[in-house]
Amino acid sequence: MADIDSEKERRLVADLLEGDESAFCALYALYKDRLMWFSLKFLKSRDMAEDVFQDAFASIWQNRRFLNPNVPFGPYVYTDLNALLDKGA
Repeated sequence: MADIDSEKERRLVADLLEGDESAFCALYALYKDRLMWFSLKFLKSRDMAEDVFQDAFASIWQNRRFLNPNVPFGPYVYTDLNALLDKGA
């Protein structure tokens, strides 16, 4: 898993704030492998991990107006995913 370019991420989050679906898809693709691995460590089920990952990104899309492109996206998405894992989603 390669490092994520912070400037590219910032631009994608700014575009996501504007409702750009392609920016959303790009962030989804950037984080999918990392977050799936993280989820699998806890859930031990690929299907459940996929569901939690998709729920996290659905939440991100629905709450995108609260994102700040000047704040790293990674910690935000991991916090969202962790909250879902804690709920036993």
